[in-house]
Amino acid sequence: PGFLADDPPPLVLPKKNKKYAQRSAQFHKVRQPVQFTVFRNGLTSDKGTRFLLKAREMKSFETVLSIISFKIRLVEGAVRRLFTLEGGILHGPEDITDGGQYVACGHRRFILAPYGELSQPAKNAKAPFYQKDVKISTNPHPGRSPIHCQLFKRRQQKRKRGPKKILQPH
Repeated sequence: PGFLADDPPPLVLPKKNKKYAQRSAQFHKVRQPVQFTVFRNGLTSDKGTRFLLKAREMKSFETVLSIISFKIRLVEGAVRRLFTLEGGILHGPEDITDGGQYVACGHRRFILAPYGELSQPAKNAKAPFYQKDVKISTNPHPGRSPIHCQLFKRRQQKRKRGPKKILQPH
């Protein structure tokens, strides 16, 4: 319906400044903690080290690399590069995804290997039963070290021989 000249203007609530809201959301993104696994380069037997990094630790890539270096202690020194399991290099903390698996490299080149694929038995499958060989102990003093028993035997042999004989000149 139309408005008459005598009617007051409709009540309009002031809107929030959309541009300001968009900018503040852009600069104040609340990033959730990221959990990921890192393997050592070239070690297929490595089970991997799990990391949980907060948003403030993920601000710079150098911080992430130093945290990883401190925890996994590579043989070649500090972690300088992170790779995906397929060999793609990570360029920044934004490349790290939640639940991702990565390979840490120092100054050596990346080695493509089956990381994290350890042969694990199924949960329902039982491990084969092996009977342990029963070893009969010859230790006269069970609970004592074998070295102690050897010393004990030497002392016993000396006692059986008797005192040392002094040779008489003829």
